[in-house]
Amino acid sequence: FRDVVYATYLVSEGGQDPDGNPIPPEWADPIPVRCRLEDKQVLIRNKSGQEIASKTQLITDVPVESHWRFWLPGADTSKLDQAEEPEAVGSAGSLDGRTRLWEVWF
Repeated sequence: FRDVVYATYLVSEGGQDPDGNPIPPEWADPIPVRCRLEDKQVLIRNKSGQEIASKTQLITDVPVESHWRFWLPGADTSKLDQAEEPEAVGSAGSLDGRTRLWEVWF
């Protein structure tokens, strides 16, 4: 894979401390993910089941889950609000039946 993006995932959902003060969600430090990244418009089903047009496809050999967030090229990894939430995540099996690639659609 020739591209690298950065990803994060939720470590703690946050909540309240014993005094009732809010505790913000905690995200993992950004991790590099080698991938192939393409601007690609395809009809996909998002998490809520709606059919939408994608804008970007990411393919990687790193196991990805739908709750991850990704900083695409040009985004500032110090700003969580610039991390993209996937519209859909899928996997592709190989001839031996194992999952080898993950597709992430934005």
